[in-house]
This record gives sequence, structure tokens and C-alpha cells, in this order.
Amino acid sequence: MQTLLGATFSGVFWLIDNPVSKFSGSLDIDESGSATLRLEGDGRELIALDDRQKFHMHGNAESKEITLFDCFATRVPLIPTERKATIAVNIVTVGALMDSLNQKLASALSFTTPEMIRWTGLRGITLKSAKNEVRATYRGKRTKEVQIGGATFQFGTGISCETRSASELNLVERHGVRIVFGEPQSILTAEQWVTKTCRLMSLALRCPIACRVYTLEREPSGSASVVTPWSASRTAETKTLHPLFTRPKKQTVYAKVLRSWFAKYDKLEPVISLRAALLSQPEKYREFEFLAYVQALEALHRRTRPTRRIVTEKQFSVLQRKLVEAIPARWKAKGELVRKLSYLNEISLADRLRDVFACDKELLSKLFRDEAQDIALIRDIRNYLTHYEGKRKEKKIRAYTETLKFWYLTSKVSLLLEIAILRAIGFGQAEVRMLIQNDPTYRDLCKADHSR
Repeated sequence: MQTLLGATFSGVFWLIDNPVSKFSGSLDIDESGSATLRLEGDGRELIALDDRQKFHMHGNAESKEITLFDCFATRVPLIPTERKATIAVNIVTVGALMDSLNQKLASALSFTTPEMIRWTGLRGITLKSAKNEVRATYRGKRTKEVQIGGATFQFGTGISCETRSASELNLVERHGVRIVFGEPQSILTAEQWVTKTCRLMSLALRCPIACRVYTLEREPSGSASVVTPWSASRTAETKTLHPLFTRPKKQTVYAKVLRSWFAKYDKLEPVISLRAALLSQPEKYREFEFLAYVQALEALHRRTRPTRRIVTEKQFSVLQRKLVEAIPARWKAKGELVRKLSYLNEISLADRLRDVFACDKELLSKLFRDEAQDIALIRDIRNYLTHYEGKRKEKKIRAYTETLKFWYLTSKVSLLLEIAILRAIGFGQAEVRMLIQNDPTYRDLCKADHSR
């Protein structure tokens, strides 16, 4: 796939809704994926761009059709006699003129990231040479296809041979994802598939993974390359950790997890976003990290066990009605009190943590040796960080958060979240145990004392 990163396209550009007025310009895409369009043309028309909140443009540059979505002006002429303007571009499509982000034209998409091979494990070039012959074979060229909703999903890999001279060959590994749709899809839908796939590998490899460029395949009119907006910022350089999991070797587990991930992604998105955000921020306040992990655990429990309440909905409805009737109508704050009564049936953070711990006591008892005290500790620190409870508690908890033990506790809560996510996306108890017990992070944390 041709990369667009670091590329420049010079040519003619125009507004989709005003194709008569054309501008000469140069589109620059930097190595991180950010795109800037520099235009030259009639000053009055360039000034008019500043009045638009956002707009879309077509272009023809370097003999390629280009569509620019969600553009906005960052610099326009101050006076009509000036002829230059600068436009920021959120989405770049090279290879097709499209009318909108919702236009359904993609029969398939494909993309790659450098980290993909760590998740797939599809590798292994074997060279055999003789006097006048070189043979290269590749083990595990692709994983089996998995049907997910209306699409066919497949990871693939292979090698290509670039001949530099009669005596020099360059073998290049190619790794990628290809998703074939049952019916044409739009850029917005394609981008969601890319994001969800990268988030899966981010969680699995414990590092931020971004796809800056992907290819939309169209039938019968070829393909178009797209630079996506969410990947424009550079990913931080982080220490490579032992992965949480790699592509499951058993086809049944692989298919189950992949289907579960895409089926449950929208429900679990807030949890996944919190985890992904922390992966992208290697330098962070420990208190923020701890709070984010606990918030993610609470959100995960709410979404996977939405019916968990103190009493049944029917019982609470009767109780709530009686409580509302007991509040005097003359109270000005009655409306606010009635609104808050609807939350009385919510279980506490400690109750949610007890449910999470109950999923696998054998595995978690080695991390948290005193479940009752550890749940109370997590709850107290969360409450201190979110609900200030006076100087007496502040002094005691702050003294603890300034020790190495708090770092151990935060790391254990992070692993607790990962274990809960593994269960939520389709791994069985035995599979989770195998993954976690073979994880050096787990073994090291089991030896660490976080007690208060």
C-alpha cells in the first residue's frame, strides 16, 4: 500500500459545493498524518472561507483525484489583494472524488501497522541458497477468515521481493488486515472498523497502536488511500511490555474473541477508551492513573451487569414512590431531592469490586491477599480523590499515596481491569488463567506488598 505520510500534492482544488471557483494549491501531509492545504487564488474568495465553520474540497493533483473532508481555514488574507490562505484538513482521500463521508463506496478496506506482527505471530522467512538460486518460504501466510456481522475479517502476511541488481535481492515482510464488506460502506464506517481493530491490538500488546493510512477498495474502480483524523498525533515512545495476549492459536477461541470484541465494543467503549488513553500517556500522575483504572472498573461492571441493584426494580419503585410522597410539597428543593432518589438503588463501588473479585478468587487472591482490606483501601483512596472527606483522612491517605506501595497497588488495579476486560470480550476462565499466570507482570506483582 502506498503511504501518504510525508507526501506533497500540488495541483488544483475547489469547494465541493462551488466547483466553478478553483484555487491552485499544495497539500502537505506530515509523517504523523496531519494535513495542511496552502491555497492561492482570488483574495475575496479565500476570505469567504473563514466564514465557514467547516467545508469539503475536491482536487486534482499529481494526476490523482483528491477529496478533503472537514476542512477549516487557519489563515486567510487580511485584505482582498492578498492571494494566499492556509487550510487545515481532517480527512484526506487520495484516489477518488467523494461527495460526503456517508457515501457508500467501499467493498473492502485494508491497513497495516508496524506492531501487527507482535500480535499475529505470523513470521518466519527461511532462505535456501545454491550457486545460482535463492528460495524464500514463509510460514503462516494468513490466519483463517472470521465472519463478523456483515463482513469477513482476516489478518495476513507475506513477503515481497525487490530486485536491486542482478546480485542483490531485498525481501520485505508485508503484514496487514483486510476486511471485506457484504455491502458497500462509507468512510465513517470504515474508520470505525480500523479504530476498533487497532484498539484490540493496543489492549492486547499494552501499547498505543495507530493506523495513520488505510486503503478503501472499490469495485470496479480501483482503490483510494485515506489518512484518518484520529491518528494525526504522534504516539508516545513507551517501553515495550510483555503483551497481555497475542492472537489466540486455537481457531475457535480466535473467532470467539474477535466476534465478541466487535459485538461488545460499543457497550465497552468508555472502558476501552480509558485504558487506551493511559497507554498513550507514559508520563502521568499516579493518582490520575489509579482513579482512571477504578473508574474503568466501575464502568465495566455497570455495562456487563446492568441489573445488579440493592433490591429489585419492582421493590425499589414502591419504595421510591413512598419516599417522594413523604417529602413536603412546600420544600423548594423537592425536585432536586426526587431526582437524587433515583440513584438510591445503585450498589456501591465496594460491592462492584466484590463482584469482580468473585470472578476468579484463585487468580486474584495471590494479587490481593486480604480481599476485604484491599477493597476498602481502593474504595477509600477513590473516595478521597473524588470526594474530599476532611483533613484527617487526607493526611492518612496522602501518606500512603507517597509510598512505593501505592505504585504496587495501582499496578495491581490495572491488571485487575485487564483481567475483567478479558472476561468481557469472550475469554473463558481457564483461558484467562493461562494468560495471566504466564504473564511476568502478574508474577512480579504477586510478590509486591501494597498493604497499608
